[in-house]
Amino acid sequence: MLGSIFTSLYASHIASSSFAALPAPVSKASQDSVAAALGTVSRTSGSSREVLLGALHTSFMSGFHVACLVAAAICLVGATGALALPGRARRSATVSELPQLESVNA
Repeated sequence: MLGSIFTSLYASHIASSSFAALPAPVSKASQDSVAAALGTVSRTSGSSREVLLGALHTSFMSGFHVACLVAAAICLVGATGALALPGRARRSATVSELPQLESVNA
């Protein structure tokens, strides 16, 4: 689930960034894979490289940030749910239930 959230947000951010100006196959590959986007950045030079790297970084961190927030919310709901579960009732041990110790005569 978290991977789907990340991938969806990453792809939408990359599609609306400077990667959109690249040829369609390169842009599509960059939306599908962070590694492909890094490969594209590595083959680019000059100021275009910095622009693409910034767009890649922003897209990746945006998706990662939201996925982490969703993970935190899931953990919080799980912890809250665990607190609401009924626990075992505590009972005090009676004298007859206590283990008997043998007396040691020296």
